[in-house]
Amino acid sequence: DKNIINISPDSKFQLEKYEYNEKANKKGAILNVIYGKVRATVTQKYDGEENKFQVKTKSSVAGVRGTDFMVSYSQTTNTSKVVTFEGRVEVGSGLDATGRIQNPVVVDPGQFT
Repeated sequence: DKNIINISPDSKFQLEKYEYNEKANKKGAILNVIYGKVRATVTQKYDGEENKFQVKTKSSVAGVRGTDFMVSYSQTTNTSKVVTFEGRVEVGSGLDATGRIQNPVVVDPGQFT
């Protein structure tokens, strides 16, 4: 699908969901960073409603529509960090029952949370 995922050494990562059907315009991914760092360069456009690309950790969820960003999680401190290099990322504390990010904040290029 032309998206690129880079997983740093000493990281544990799980691909929870992956769907890509170009003809039906159905696509989605849920990546789980158990610990360590994952950088995603997302070239596909996701609408955030029907088609979602999300990276989650134990303490946060990041949702994108088309961007370049990195998510890290420390088991020691139980903290997540999201850095945006290009595009825009919504980050929140988790997902609600419909799969939407709870209490999202926007992280623009050059920013982190």
